[in-house]
Amino acid sequence: MKKTNIFSPTLDTKFVNPELWGKIEQLDLTLISDRMLIKHEWTEERTSNAIKGYRQYLYLTQVFGKPISPTGDIDEIWHEHVLHTNKYAIDCQKLFNRFLHHFPTPSKWKQEQQLKQAAMAGSFCCDNADCCNDDPRTVT
Repeated sequence: MKKTNIFSPTLDTKFVNPELWGKIEQLDLTLISDRMLIKHEWTEERTSNAIKGYRQYLYLTQVFGKPISPTGDIDEIWHEHVLHTNKYAIDCQKLFNRFLHHFPTPSKWKQEQQLKQAAMAGSFCCDNADCCNDDPRTVT
């Protein structure tokens, strides 16, 4: 994938830390990109946009001053990066001189738990109307 400037053309670049951004821009995410394309069957466009967003996210984690949470596809890219533990640790050290920890948010835990419960309810569904819903994603 070709590298492009991720910042808006209207952004006043005097507010951008060029040293930090240069390191993030040079970060090789080919392995992550390939995994999204092959394993997760994402399109080139979706993958490219998510990688771009992930680079922006990495930058913002350092300049925002407090923890921030990525959204959707950016979080998926981060998960894939974290799964390659050695590469992720080395990348964090190169970029930030420290490890950037990933802490799932409690709301995500609750959502994941609800989905697990719904899947279990669907797996063990009985004929009793009180036992099952028409939509297995909802838990009553």
